[in-house]
Amino acid sequence: MGDNFFTELRRRNVFRVVFVYLVVSWLVLQIADLIIPILGLPEWSSKLIFLLLILGLPIALILAWAYEMTPDGLKKEKDVDRDASITRETGRKIDFAIIGALVLALAYNLYFGNPGSNTDPVVAPIPVRAEDGTLSIAVLPLINMSSDAETDYFSDGLAEELLNLLAKVDSLRVAARTSSFAYKGQNRNVQEIGKELKVGYLLEGSVRRAGDKVRITTQLINVADGFHMWSDTYDGDLSDIFALQDKIATAVVKALRIELLDEEIAPERVAINPAAYDLFLRGRGELNENVAGSLERTVDYLTRAIELEPDYAAAMALLASTYLDMDEFGSLSITESLRLSGPLIKKALQLDPNQPDAWAAQGYRQWRLDQDALAGESFMRALELAPSHIRALGSYSGVLSSQGRFREALEITRTLAELDPQNPNHISFVEMSLAAFGENAHIEESLGQLRERHYNDPRFYDASANYYRNLHQYDGMIREMQRTRVLRPADAWAPGHISAALFLLGAADAGEVWLERTRQVNPESRYLLMATYQRSLMRGQFGALTELMRDAWMREATEGNYRGLGSALVLDGKPAEAYQLLKESLQKFPYDPETGHVSFNINSALWLIVAARAAGDDALASELLGKVRVQVSNVIEQRYYVLAAQASQAAYYALAGERIRALYTLQQAADKGFAVPSDLETPFFDALQDNPDFQAILVRVRDNQAAMRKKVLALDKLLSG
Repeated sequence: MGDNFFTELRRRNVFRVVFVYLVVSWLVLQIADLIIPILGLPEWSSKLIFLLLILGLPIALILAWAYEMTPDGLKKEKDVDRDASITRETGRKIDFAIIGALVLALAYNLYFGNPGSNTDPVVAPIPVRAEDGTLSIAVLPLINMSSDAETDYFSDGLAEELLNLLAKVDSLRVAARTSSFAYKGQNRNVQEIGKELKVGYLLEGSVRRAGDKVRITTQLINVADGFHMWSDTYDGDLSDIFALQDKIATAVVKALRIELLDEEIAPERVAINPAAYDLFLRGRGELNENVAGSLERTVDYLTRAIELEPDYAAAMALLASTYLDMDEFGSLSITESLRLSGPLIKKALQLDPNQPDAWAAQGYRQWRLDQDALAGESFMRALELAPSHIRALGSYSGVLSSQGRFREALEITRTLAELDPQNPNHISFVEMSLAAFGENAHIEESLGQLRERHYNDPRFYDASANYYRNLHQYDGMIREMQRTRVLRPADAWAPGHISAALFLLGAADAGEVWLERTRQVNPESRYLLMATYQRSLMRGQFGALTELMRDAWMREATEGNYRGLGSALVLDGKPAEAYQLLKESLQKFPYDPETGHVSFNINSALWLIVAARAAGDDALASELLGKVRVQVSNVIEQRYYVLAAQASQAAYYALAGERIRALYTLQQAADKGFAVPSDLETPFFDALQDNPDFQAILVRVRDNQAAMRKKVLALDKLLSG
């Protein structure tokens, strides 16, 4: 019976029909993946198509079994005389259909396959964590039992030192300082804290200091039942503080029964002057306060610590990071930031090659120099030494984003949010990344909830301002940045971005006011340069733009300054000079999207393509177009919906001669609120200038700009504040 049924299935060509159906279904799914992002359809569209194809399979089986194709058309199989059956001839036709479908599938794979895809998955250095949370811990602030309440920095510093020691244990997930210290001074149930921090254990205790004598009492608590697993008291001198810390951390690890193989918690090998250590803790305490003047006070304390202890690697690493932060927030020029941080990082790594903070600082410095590949390696080294290192994780996520590896960056950011659930920055970036992927329709509600919890935390406003800027919702961006400016009045970050946005929107008078405010905060800030660049661009003063960027490039030849000067030269009618300059930049900064080495920005590549064509170097232009195609395909494949990315995609399509794709991409961006007409008035779109559809899109973008300018100028009180 079974053999007869199998033979009948074969006679009726059921197997052939199933094979054709599966191959054609695969082709349909591949084509859907290609066109759904281009058409701007929701992500669930591909899932719907897949479901319909699954539902169609049994229907195809039933039809193949119950019906037969005859010279007179389709008939029920039971009505066909076996002697008149032509199933064999039909089978041969189906065989040809199978061959044709396979050829189409092969052709599709050869043409549309992404040559830039890595077959080997990138394994991010994320801490091992058990699903039940047993291998996770939070170090709560140690209670200051000393008579002087102003010595909180000391008890807080010791708790953070313990946290950093435990963070070096590869098999232990350690909650970040920001989140665990959010409970300072709160009389909360340990089970509530453990649940909110998503950890299985809590380390708490107290510190009593009298002169150079110190007593540290610690308890390890199991969150599940609230019972103490272990407790102990340690007495010693400040000169023995590192030995005390090592004893506590080792005892915690033993109490948790974590398998460390041959690895032990690395002690601080160098005896540190107690006064220098005290200054180090004061400096780090100031840095963690994150208020006006914190960075400057941190520099003062750490500089004095290094004067007392010239070989203090940890202090050097933290001072280098502080200098880099001062550039990031605009209170120090990039030139000074890089000049001051470089020697400190070099010496710190010479003194202690296993200092994770030094590797993280080096990675961040390399990132600021647009050396993405080297930065990634440094962050990876920091994470090998301390898998729960928050700064290294956050910066590594940024490097991945700059390389176009947005999905990997999102996973790292999710890890940050898990390790630091009370930090609004990480949570905000997770929400915004999901929004960029079209996966979160409740972003405004989420931001509202975060705002209520972190009303006085500038990190939240930094993150939410970037979210609104990515959407070209500059009114929302300015509202958030004004709050940052109130909380960090000494930083040029907020006024510089506000000034640049006003110039971009054509609000020149207001832009000038905020440009002057940026200058008053810090005349050497890169955010002043950014705003001044936008002013010259808006006015069409390309000669002034060239001189501005030439001066910046001569002071610091970063990839960004190469790009700024190169684009200015093209706009200033000097493509030959731009060609030589950008070629030099290409030699200094790698650009290979197939391997993920893309320190050379995609827009730098587009400007070099324009300059190369003007110089007659069509071979270089063609080579770069191929590389940009890989990068653009990668962004589309990841379904990354950010207006700036869409503008770059449209520029690539226009330069590659794919006019329809360029126009469609621009139309999609305009429909989403794209409001930067100057981005469409570049040589990238010269071939489209006479196209009526392009001109209509340009009018739409100018309307978006005018509408947004009106909204922004309606923020009278904010703009005048």
